[in-house]
Amino acid sequence: MHMKYLKTILAFACATLISCNIVLADLDLLQGGTGFIENKGQVVDVKGNLHPEVLCTYDEPNARLFLTKDKIIYLFYQYETEETEASREKMRSGDIEAARMLSLRIREQRIDFEFVNANSNAKAVFANPADFKVNYYKAHCPKGIRDITPYREFTLENLFPNVDVVFKATKGGLKYDLILKPGAKLSDVRFRYNGSDNLSISEGHLLVSNKLISMDEMIPSSYLASDNSPVNVSYELYNNNIFGFSQASGEDIITETLIIDPYLQWSTYFEPTTTSASSIRSNTTVDANGNFFYQVNTYAANMPLANPGGLVYYDPSYNPSSGLDMYFAKFDVNRTLVWATYLGGTGNQSNYYDHGMGTYGGFLYIVGNTNSTDFPLVNQGGSAYYKTYPGSTCGFLCKFNISTGQMIHSTYLKSYDYHSIAVSNTGLIAVGSFNYTWSVTPDVMARAGAYNQATHGGDSDVFLYLFNSSLQQTWGTYFGGAGYCDMMGITFDSNQNIFLFTRGGSQTSVPLVNPGGGAYYDGTFADKYDLAISKFSSAGALVWSTYYGGTGLEGLSYSNIRVNANNDVIATSTTFSNNIYTYNQGGSAYFLGTAAHLTNGWGGDPCQGFYLRFNNSGVLQHATYVGYGTETSNYIHDQAQGNSSRQYLLLQTMGFPQTTISGHYSQANNTPASYNYMAIEFESDFSIRWASYLQGQNSYFERFGIDNTNGRLYAAGTTSYGSCNVLNPGGGAYYDGTKTQTNAHNIMQFDISICVPSTAPTSASASTNPVCQGNSTTLTVNGGSLGTGASWMWYTGSCGGTYAGTGSSITVTPASTTTYYVRAEGTCGTTACVSVTVTVNNATFSENVALGKPVTATSEYSAENKASNAVDGNTSTIWGSKWEQQPYIQVDLGLPYRINRVEVVGRPDLENDWEQNRTYFRVSASNDRTFRSGVVYLGGMCEYPIDAGGTWVANPTDTGTYQYIRYDKTRDSDAVFSELKVYHNGVGTPLPP
Repeated sequence: MHMKYLKTILAFACATLISCNIVLADLDLLQGGTGFIENKGQVVDVKGNLHPEVLCTYDEPNARLFLTKDKIIYLFYQYETEETEASREKMRSGDIEAARMLSLRIREQRIDFEFVNANSNAKAVFANPADFKVNYYKAHCPKGIRDITPYREFTLENLFPNVDVVFKATKGGLKYDLILKPGAKLSDVRFRYNGSDNLSISEGHLLVSNKLISMDEMIPSSYLASDNSPVNVSYELYNNNIFGFSQASGEDIITETLIIDPYLQWSTYFEPTTTSASSIRSNTTVDANGNFFYQVNTYAANMPLANPGGLVYYDPSYNPSSGLDMYFAKFDVNRTLVWATYLGGTGNQSNYYDHGMGTYGGFLYIVGNTNSTDFPLVNQGGSAYYKTYPGSTCGFLCKFNISTGQMIHSTYLKSYDYHSIAVSNTGLIAVGSFNYTWSVTPDVMARAGAYNQATHGGDSDVFLYLFNSSLQQTWGTYFGGAGYCDMMGITFDSNQNIFLFTRGGSQTSVPLVNPGGGAYYDGTFADKYDLAISKFSSAGALVWSTYYGGTGLEGLSYSNIRVNANNDVIATSTTFSNNIYTYNQGGSAYFLGTAAHLTNGWGGDPCQGFYLRFNNSGVLQHATYVGYGTETSNYIHDQAQGNSSRQYLLLQTMGFPQTTISGHYSQANNTPASYNYMAIEFESDFSIRWASYLQGQNSYFERFGIDNTNGRLYAAGTTSYGSCNVLNPGGGAYYDGTKTQTNAHNIMQFDISICVPSTAPTSASASTNPVCQGNSTTLTVNGGSLGTGASWMWYTGSCGGTYAGTGSSITVTPASTTTYYVRAEGTCGTTACVSVTVTVNNATFSENVALGKPVTATSEYSAENKASNAVDGNTSTIWGSKWEQQPYIQVDLGLPYRINRVEVVGRPDLENDWEQNRTYFRVSASNDRTFRSGVVYLGGMCEYPIDAGGTWVANPTDTGTYQYIRYDKTRDSDAVFSELKVYHNGVGTPLPP
């Protein structure tokens, strides 16, 4: 099951899934909440009245939501200023801060999102607990309501007949799914915006007009899970601000699963303000927090700028007297332009296609080349690699703090051109570059166990730098032979192995290694230029290196290499060869095995895209041409690796067929005789799932950017088309809907979220069952599978009852017979539970391990009242102490035991006026015979007399093992009792002598 959503979503799933997006037009409110906070008594009104009808709250920067069984109460607020006489007086006196505070006003609006005719007995279930707690201290609870666990998911089960509503706290904001089970009626699902001015429908959007904040709700698309058949679902308006849904077919009862999938979320022009100067070669990247970075090499002097202030690096000026300058922009997860600046000196600076940026750990890295003698430099210290201008065109490497924009480090890089950067999942930084024998000499640094080439091989070589996360150089080596060798790309896998994508012009261009084991290996250079893929281990050893090519030219500047979540290696490029080796993985995979119209020529001759995929050991999995018919310029401009092994290609083509899904973005090529750019989505089996041209005509898209956390695919390029498809998602997103310059940039963003549902487990088991009281057992879930964002959640009491743990296995120590429930809970729903009942047997007390064991006592009242009487098993004998300060008696059990019962038997014939001798005592245990350390009390203090002949009993729950047991009085007195009995349910390791 797949699901796509914007910010706040109403998604109707399970038997039927309809996704609805809500955009708050004036504010970005629903972003970054802490989760659902169950109402434990902390919710009160301004008069201090409790409101138990509120089940939970959900907080956002500019809103608070109160969730009940029949509505969601939205309390929106905005701050504004309004001058008053008091504020003006403070302003006249120069007290600006006081004036500001006196003029501050808060505007509020309450909107109730009501569930019309909802079931008042809907069951509330919390799931997915957070790993932190919150506390509340208010006037009605000055001691605090503490340790409340926030939850990421809150469900109202059977809110409508056969309909559940599942609220979710996601990284993108609040979202909820309405789950329509088989038999549910779509007409039963109705809502009311109580407090809104008006509801209307425009172009499929539900528009909610409010005094303070307007809302825009939409249904992207719906289709059946069984066969992708589209289902047309639309809004229906009723009186009194009530709305619902209907199918175009007129059917009301839900029988099959509906799915939501790729659609356009954002598209904007992005252009200079006063010049039509062009830009070339762009780069994109997305960091772990969903910030999107767009970098271009430009001749334009008036690109959009944004200065967030503080420590940010900000250069508003196009610096060269002529030529290229570097420019980059940061858009946050809401697509807001928060930082945009030029970067460079008074010379030229640029970088190499989609290889110039990377992110890790809150830092942005940019590489390129420059001939500026005054490129901005910052030395972060700590032995970081740092060079001043080496006297000729060279590289540069910059590091920025993503949050603040501060330039942390900036240095010239001793290398020539075509710089490619890769940043590993541990913060290692690899930079590859193209170098002639006459260009600036790189800094060679040998590394033990690694491939080390200290000198240039001749003609042109690649040079590889490796830096640690502190930007200290750890390796530097040439890579190449006597022939021509240049850079195509570089990447890390998840194990810190480096894959280098190069191109060679002769047999002696590239060092080759055949690792065997089925790895693809071609040790013979074919002709013109051949591609080469080389793998370096995490230690830097060259473990695989092979040519790949035909008799035509291979490799253009659009070449890329990526690694997917399985650590498979994917290389894309362009070939002019009609005899390059192809390999079909089979099944439904896209495969084009021949391209007879290619002429084995050079650049300018017919060419076609080419796709290669290897496993991590170099075994070829799939190799295919990518193009259409006899088209002569099918370039693959970029590739991206998505979740669930989906892949995306950016293809230049005139007529590659569209693959459409009803409701998804679909654009034809308006000028079939001209080349255009298409995005193609491939399933995990490499079958084409969706393919659409990005804009209708006159556009040049260079780059993808992918955000697998938030399910977003970005496409960026330039266009001269004045009627591009543009879309403003609101919420503060950057938006320019009108092209004013000859050549504008166009940034598009698609929702590609994949929502894979979990499957229910088949059973749950316990490693030991039954268990003795005080013993532990390990519970394990069997069968089933976890979907997107899902975890195994364990409960007691009921399915979704009291939280017991998370994970496929948990260890529990039940005090009594207990039934445990487990289910999968995640972004795409919750499964049914399975259960296991752990039977707890009360410990038997057949063995008194104190019987006849050695004892010591502080005193004995007489020869008849000796200490050994306390453990002789005879209740007619007694131990009695003299009157003294806190007397005690101690027994050595001989071995450490897990104590589960202690009995103190009172003297049967003691007169009532001696009851002080039968009270104010305690029993403790230790493995220290002196009882100076490790003391555990085995029961509460006995403050009342044991009845004549009666027994004081303790059932300890401590699971440790102890050898020494002590009875001691807690007051000055004498002590007297008949027997001290000790029972156990386990033996520990003997103590050292």
